[in-house]
Amino acid sequence: MSTIVVRLTSQQPPINLVSVHIRVVIEGIESRQVLGAQPSLTYTFNWDRHNAFKQKVYGLATAVGTFGVPYFRSQSTAQV
Repeated sequence: MSTIVVRLTSQQPPINLVSVHIRVVIEGIESRQVLGAQPSLTYTFNWDRHNAFKQKVYGLATAVGTFGVPYFRSQSTAQV
């Protein structure tokens, strides 16, 4: 088993942070997650060292991770 641990937010994330979108691709296997924003958020990805064809993978493998953070933009209206 191989593990990747990524810290996604700080102890005080921006108040308008909505969520964190995560995508990890390794050896033809894709994993997607959407996590709600919270302080000190971490993500753990466990890989069983098998490729998309269920074949055992030996040696080094390259993982590609992308992380997105959508923000809520408040609609402010001017008072007249």
